[in-house]
Amino acid sequence: MVPVWRQSIKKCADPPRARHHLQQFGTSPAATMLAGASIEQARIGSALFSGSAVLADLLLAHPDWLSLVLDAGALQHPRREQGLRREVESWLGPLLKAAEYGGAFARLREFKQREMLRIAARDLARLSTVSELTQELSSVADICLSAVWRLCSQRLEGSFGRPYHLNADECWEPASCCVFGLGKLGGGELNYSSDVDIIVVYSEEGHTFKTPPAKGGTTGRRLTNHDFFTRLVKDLIAEVTRQAPEGVLYRVDLRLRPEGDAGPLARSLAGYENYYAQWGQTWERMMLIKARCVAGDEMLGHEFAEMIQSFRFPRSINARVLNEVASMKDRIENENLRSGELDRNVKLGHGGIREVEFIVQSQQLLHAGKNPFLQGAQTLPAL
Repeated sequence: MVPVWRQSIKKCADPPRARHHLQQFGTSPAATMLAGASIEQARIGSALFSGSAVLADLLLAHPDWLSLVLDAGALQHPRREQGLRREVESWLGPLLKAAEYGGAFARLREFKQREMLRIAARDLARLSTVSELTQELSSVADICLSAVWRLCSQRLEGSFGRPYHLNADECWEPASCCVFGLGKLGGGELNYSSDVDIIVVYSEEGHTFKTPPAKGGTTGRRLTNHDFFTRLVKDLIAEVTRQAPEGVLYRVDLRLRPEGDAGPLARSLAGYENYYAQWGQTWERMMLIKARCVAGDEMLGHEFAEMIQSFRFPRSINARVLNEVASMKDRIENENLRSGELDRNVKLGHGGIREVEFIVQSQQLLHAGKNPFLQGAQTLPAL
């Protein structure tokens, strides 16, 4: 073992584990690169090998990614979302044009795994702040969800046609749809093991047509828009959660949608407006504080955000809402945890992530309607 690795392994979090993973590279093509590592490169590599057996195994499976991990200069700074999107678009666009869906999904999963490896290397080597880390993880999720949405949309339109709706002049117009991220995804605060919480909204009811329909005509109509977008959500979930050789993208949670598991997977804009106006609950107001468009039609996303604005940030609060906030706090404090976890469970224990987020969102619910500066999706800036 060369001296720089011997010294860096001695100082890392788990020297035996780091030494074991380093030795696994053996006489592979990557061994030459490891042997010529600088002091800083060896420090980063030792931090990664000792900090995560999963990522070390991933690197063993993809030794060509080693240059990404050992690029000490590039790891000093986070990658911006615009650059990541340009990289993905350079190959996604041609694959979409050629309808190579399987190849596109495989390449997207590899992109996600590679970026997780890079982000973790920055994290474990102490080159990243918490805010940079969660923002990078969230940007990667945004890009993956947007790409899957585009792939699934085009594939489904090839089978059933494009969704349309009638406008005020009785002319058919293309209907649009978008995905909103909630929770940590919506706040740009995703961590390594977070689910992605989403809801899906489409513009108008109508039907799909293989060819653009004539004014007021119904010839050639197929699925209703509701059926089409419901199928689209199911396709999205299937591809995002698929256990493929290139890895899995994310776990998806749609339980925050209206009516939870019993509710439809997608609703029209009018459907959401009617639901929140008549049956919206206090926890849904707080949940929507973090709502952010992450995929699909951005203009529809702006329209939905404007529609829910007065619901999630009311200018006045009545006693019923205050009582519901208090009841929610009581349930959090009475959470049943295993013995010894109340003071050490980082998410559910006293002073844990959920309690911090609840306090912030309850204060936003009470005051952000009159103070627009408090209307933000991220916890730390709100604090």
